[in-house]
Amino acid sequence: MTSKLDILKEIKRTAKENGGKALGQNSFHKVTGIGQHIWSNFWPRWGDAVREARIKPNKPWERYPDSLLIKKTIAKIRKYGKYPTIYELKVDVNKGDDFPLHIFKKRKQTYIIEKIIDYCKNKTAYNDVIKICKPVIDRLNSKYSDSTGSNISIGEVYLFKSGRYYKIAYPATRRNEAGTFNTNRRSQWS
Repeated sequence: MTSKLDILKEIKRTAKENGGKALGQNSFHKVTGIGQHIWSNFWPRWGDAVREARIKPNKPWERYPDSLLIKKTIAKIRKYGKYPTIYELKVDVNKGDDFPLHIFKKRKQTYIIEKIIDYCKNKTAYNDVIKICKPVIDRLNSKYSDSTGSNISIGEVYLFKSGRYYKIAYPATRRNEAGTFNTNRRSQWS
């Protein structure tokens, strides 16, 4: 079994190899093989272990501001004269551009475009950006509607077998008006 002292030594060693900066708990586990199931016997939080090793803990993760992402995306839209593709942005980043591609890929495209349109509304200097973004958002929205024009609800359900019956349950986001799950639907199959 790994002792508390061994873990502290490993934290110090890996921090020294990392330029004095403590590794996160996942990286620490990959490098040392000491996972949460071991170090949590001595500390409730990873930051407590790092502090006890007299290493300055890392800053907590902060969400990249939408306003900054929108402004940088608008600059790319104007540069290309269209909504940029991931590959166009990737080439720019590889050339040294500071565009936050990793954040851009994590946010949904419809979310980004809607935020851009909201930002550009009522600003005449941004009419060119709105003209480029409107067809893109319309195309994306049409992907999620059927031929009758009604919106399709994309989601998931759970199917449970209870004895010879099947039950369907919706996740917490899909509740009926009474606020309860729809679980009492019986299947004709057994």
